[in-house]
Amino acid sequence: MGKYHYNHTPMGHCFASYAYTKRFNDLNEGIANKHMCTDNSLFYDVSFPKSFWYIGSFLGTCSKNGEVLHLEKFKFCQQEVKFLRFHLEWEGYQPTGNRLAAIRDFPILS
Repeated sequence: MGKYHYNHTPMGHCFASYAYTKRFNDLNEGIANKHMCTDNSLFYDVSFPKSFWYIGSFLGTCSKNGEVLHLEKFKFCQQEVKFLRFHLEWEGYQPTGNRLAAIRDFPILS
C-alpha cells in the first residue's frame, strides 16, 4: 500500500478536491504555455512541433506520477476549443451557447 492507495476518497473528507488540485498543479509546475483551473488544463503554442513537445512533457509527467486523465476531454492541435465554458479561438473568445442559455433562461422568482 502506497501513499495514493485509494482511487476514491473516503466519504466525509471535504479536503480531497483541494489536495488533488494542489498535487496536480505541483506536478506540472515547470511546463510553460499553459492555463490550469482545478483539473482542467490548456496548453498552447504557435507551432505543431512545440505543441507536441509540451503535451509530451505533460503526459509523461502524469504517467510517471499515476495521474489518470479523461480521454474524451483530450484534444490535440485544435484551433478552437471549449475551456472552462468558453469557446476559445485564435481571434478571441466568447461564452459557450450553454452558458448564455443558462443566463438567458435563468428563472426569476416574483
